[in-house]
Amino acid sequence: MKRILKRIKEACRTNEPQATAVMAMSLMMVAAYAQREGDFDPIVAVVLLCVWPSIAFAANLIDPLP
Repeated sequence: MKRILKRIKEACRTNEPQATAVMAMSLMMVAAYAQREGDFDPIVAVVLLCVWPSIAFAANLIDPLP
């Protein structure tokens, strides 16, 4: 159990290039969603904001940053 918690803690760690890329991709996805025609659903916007951080977390869980 301790190993799993340690691995999750390590997966939460990020570096500046990864954080910048995650933020940029998330904001671009929300901007693209906001500019489309039709209703703007805030729940979808929140889900879109969570996509890239989730991908980065999964990548760091598989291969943690040094």
